[in-house]
Amino acid sequence: PEQPPMVKMLTKIYHPNIDGQTGSVLLANWSPSVLVEKSIAQVVAELLANPMLGLTSPSDALNPKTAKTFLRDPRKFKQTAAEWVRLYATPSSSKAPC
Repeated sequence: PEQPPMVKMLTKIYHPNIDGQTGSVLLANWSPSVLVEKSIAQVVAELLANPMLGLTSPSDALNPKTAKTFLRDPRKFKQTAAEWVRLYATPSSSKAPC
């Protein structure tokens, strides 16, 4: 496909290229040849491992403020991401999806 697939996270994730409210994922490094080499799951895994993948500046991110934090204050970024995991992705959390 010429356009990237629509990917959505069900759990809130603090990430420059994932909308924290809707779960929409920006696949900034998408090209039609990607699916020939990798699965969508691999593409998303790479994005999770490298939050600035495919971006040239924080303003290119889905969440520019989060991207700026990632680049300028990695410690704060990691702390906030860990807090979101505790709040939204821990089974004991009332906000975690079933």
